Amino acid sequence: MGLSVEIDGATPGVEDRSTTGRAVPERLPTGYDRLKPGPGHSPEEVRASQRIRIHRAMIELAAERGHERVTIRSLTRRAGVSSRTFYRHFRNREECLGSTIDQVGHELLLRAVKTKAEQAGWHNQLRRSLGSLFGDLADRPKAARVLLVESLSAELPTRTRAKELTADLERLLTRLLAASLSTATPPRRLVNGIAAGIVRVATTTTLTGRADELAGMSVAVGDWVVGVYDEERVALSAVAREGRWRARREALPLPAEMSSTVGYRDRERILAAVSRLAVEKGVGALSVSRIRREAGVSRRAFDARFDDATECFLAAVESLARIAVGKACAWAADPRARGDRTYRRTLALCAIAARNQSFARLVLAQILAPGRDGLLRRERLISTAAERLAGPGAPASRLSVVGLEASVAAAWRIAEEGVLENNCCRLPETARFISSLFAPGSAL
Repeated sequence: MGLSVEIDGATPGVEDRSTTGRAVPERLPTGYDRLKPGPGHSPEEVRASQRIRIHRAMIELAAERGHERVTIRSLTRRAGVSSRTFYRHFRNREECLGSTIDQVGHELLLRAVKTKAEQAGWHNQLRRSLGSLFGDLADRPKAARVLLVESLSAELPTRTRAKELTADLERLLTRLLAASLSTATPPRRLVNGIAAGIVRVATTTTLTGRADELAGMSVAVGDWVVGVYDEERVALSAVAREGRWRARREALPLPAEMSSTVGYRDRERILAAVSRLAVEKGVGALSVSRIRREAGVSRRAFDARFDDATECFLAAVESLARIAVGKACAWAADPRARGDRTYRRTLALCAIAARNQSFARLVLAQILAPGRDGLLRRERLISTAAERLAGPGAPASRLSVVGLEASVAAAWRIAEEGVLENNCCRLPETARFISSLFAPGSAL
């Protein structure tokens, strides 16, 4: 990725990989004004102006109608360029979307890097950088939607570029947090979790049409980061990473199995079938006919319950998640189990994931495969988990709504990382660390 994050020192540079090395501008223009005709403008300036106008057109059209409905013709009309000019810059619409995400995402992160705090201290710099990032997203809600929502339903190369922007955010956080506490290198999994919590707040606020409120939320998010990043969690993260801690044998056996179905009703058979197929063949191979054959149900039975294969898959993922949470909560409520309830729930969920790795991968990672619909379902599951953790008497009940949901998103990312690295079997070792994210110390 082209973002060179420097908090102290030279101004960082950002390189757009789809250009020939031109630096990303400080700010995209607010209109579509062409360069005035006549001498004095180099070919590079003309091309840069055209490209910027096309990027802006993509932002507006994708935010207004969804990027799938954006056509080359609508882009060229809005940008005031010809089709020939468009194809000089981009091979197709998808490449244009990816370049736009790169351009805008780098611009926002670059501005966050360059923002300087008025007072010394890593926490002041962190809050100032987050204020810049959230303020820019609030000022440009259409750009926020393209970056945070539309990118997830794009084709794989574009989704990859969006993920790389998240990686750049993680690198920025690493630099900011390295100046804190007594550790030279902040624990990677903790930084990744914090980044996920930040992105979660920005995404859900944008999804609900409230991106303009993000500027006012930056203080709360900054306080959450400062609360989460303390000596205890840094130490717990290091212990979990090095595997020095092991889950004690509990008074009761931890729940072992996670299944998407119990019984023989058509809906349960369909959910079981789509779960098996997604594990064996991949989410991209799912189709209504294949699911029906696997489940042994009629088209009428399927259509009475689901609109398409995507809805069916997401229902199965949600079913798996709810069953796992139900088992974990039941085990944690037993008075013979040791430790506080939040920790016991976390330990049980980690154990379930470790013993059901294929299903855990579906819930934690593959849920985003359907794009925007998967994002909406995941955010709903995170909100549901936050509500359960906020129950009376739970330590997490002292967290604000923003802090609690950011903590759940951070925990989700840490568990997802274990799944993607094929380290599910070690997830129980991280239970103490993950549950610490919901401790009162991170209250806003």
